[in-house]
Amino acid sequence: MTLVDALTEMGNRLGIGDLDLDQNGGCLLAFDDDLLVDIEKAEDEPGFYFTATVGAAPHAGREVVFAELLEANLQGRGTGRASLALDGDLDEIVLNRYIDSDDIDVDILEQELETFLTVLQAWKQRYSAGEIGSLRGPAAANSGVPLRPGAGIIRG
Repeated sequence: MTLVDALTEMGNRLGIGDLDLDQNGGCLLAFDDDLLVDIEKAEDEPGFYFTATVGAAPHAGREVVFAELLEANLQGRGTGRASLALDGDLDEIVLNRYIDSDDIDVDILEQELETFLTVLQAWKQRYSAGEIGSLRGPAAANSGVPLRPGAGIIRG
């Protein structure tokens, strides 16, 4: 099943109608009013990306914040196999996950998206609480991100 077909089926399952990629190969989805995820087809590869903003990059204390984000990226332990990064153009902390094939079953797409949303929600909560940059070492790598399958963000 192609990504477009899986998106269409997922939209129908959610009762929001057909989802499709726009002319730029992207689709922006909103969950719980504050979780925005861009699904975007890779340009030169067969896969696609989930990308979402965690929050604005801090002006002060950037080094400790970015150090924690890098440690959380270690083997994907604090990110559910996604990556935390700096979008330099927007000066934002983003969560990004690459799925290496656009031949994907709708159930797998939903599972991957659910995991991504769970991680995004946890990082956004830590960001809002001003906690990012407070952990070092193994604690940062594990970051207390709860990866509870079936947390219900997609189905709410």
